[in-house]
Amino acid sequence: MASTRRKSAAIALAVIGVAGLSLASAATLNLTPGTLQAGTEDLVGCQGTTAVTVDFTSVWDTTQYIVDDVVLGDIAAGCSTELVEFTLLDSANAVLYSSTAAAAADGSFAVSTDVSAEAVEAISVVIHG
Repeated sequence: MASTRRKSAAIALAVIGVAGLSLASAATLNLTPGTLQAGTEDLVGCQGTTAVTVDFTSVWDTTQYIVDDVVLGDIAAGCSTELVEFTLLDSANAVLYSSTAAAAADGSFAVSTDVSAEAVEAISVVIHG
């Protein structure tokens, strides 16, 4: 019985020793101060509530239809100093094509691609500075 108590006490001391070493190791970590920022901002932006229109032009390319042109329209005049970025996505939301440029004076943005028209499932449009 005394032998069992000694074994239990030895195991308990070993566990406490290991835990103490872990805490001691964590206590010796060197940390340096830095800047952490968090917050939210409403993105009212230049576009307002007007929807951006999307038009695709596709052409036959020997084995498949490809998206020859992507034309974004109805971009507000107030966005003329901003960048327009669009991304074509497939069914798994993987990026097929992405482009960024300023909108034209008439509020449009047109880019030629060679992406398979069948693969395009969605488009993401962002207007930013």
